[in-house]
Amino acid sequence: MTLDLASDAEQALMAGLDPADFLPYVEQDLEDEPYVEGVFRSFAKVEDKVAPADTEDAAKFLHTEDLQNDDSWFRKCLSLQRHGRGLPAVYPTALSAAMATPKSERILNIKDLRRGMVAYSYDPRISGTAGHIFFVNGWTTKKDELLTTTNDAVAPGQVSVVPFSFYKEHWGHTFQFGATWLNGYDFSDFNKPPQPTKPGTLGERYEQAIEDLRKIEHQKRAKGFNKLADAIHRDIVRMERKLNRWS
Repeated sequence: MTLDLASDAEQALMAGLDPADFLPYVEQDLEDEPYVEGVFRSFAKVEDKVAPADTEDAAKFLHTEDLQNDDSWFRKCLSLQRHGRGLPAVYPTALSAAMATPKSERILNIKDLRRGMVAYSYDPRISGTAGHIFFVNGWTTKKDELLTTTNDAVAPGQVSVVPFSFYKEHWGHTFQFGATWLNGYDFSDFNKPPQPTKPGTLGERYEQAIEDLRKIEHQKRAKGFNKLADAIHRDIVRMERKLNRWS
């Protein structure tokens, strides 16, 4: 696939943005939307922790957003992907969502990535990076190229299909892993649904998510990964602020 990309500054100007504020590889250091009861699918009704939307639902949602050709998803990669699966907001950035993903759910080999998974990338050289998350469309018929759907690639805020190689070649991102898990939910068309459990309140789940991130921050700081720990800490502060507003 050949991408007809203008320069970053040209793309930013076309979208009415200040070029100095648009660096596509510094992805989304913005807070995800707060959960609102009754909007999209209800968090409380999902008792078995399986994503409400399956792979084809997610693919259709992303394809529709691609056809819209607007800039509504600027720096909102996490929001875009969770909406595709019908999930509520939990983590402020893709980096925090990645760190919270259980190790048992992480797909580390690129060749094992399959249609419907989400995948994470980031540039470790950037201080305070928020990371990036994108949808895995699947391999081409010759199985020599992996296609993905993401935002901010062809133009700021636009959703488009790009090859997996795009993130490294154009943004300098390092692949982290793929997953069939996001914001605490398994993708039911990949994993056997778990036994139903008492879901707890949204506030209780959110507090647990914050506590999990605190542990991760401590572990990363203990290992000397201070920039990464600082980025996670900023996400924790934002989550605590949101929880206080709910309270």
